[in-house]
Amino acid sequence: SSADFHGTFRKQSLISVDASVSRTRQDYTGWHELCHHLCETADEGFRALLEDRYGLDVARELEEDLCHEGAGILLVPDHVLE
Repeated sequence: SSADFHGTFRKQSLISVDASVSRTRQDYTGWHELCHHLCETADEGFRALLEDRYGLDVARELEEDLCHEGAGILLVPDHVLE
């Protein structure tokens, strides 16, 4: 994994990206992990809603898919592709 740590440190969120991977991979990973942070903090019930509705395993897959999608959109916005 190119993300070393994602969590809270002294009440601040911290995302550390592996410097040994390509700059493109670092950028993608940073945005991807930021999306996980948003899932975690934007609405305290977001993850619980997914878990209640779909079960833990599917909820994790859905969040992961959302984070992949979010990172892609942040790196290459739709207007760039048009």
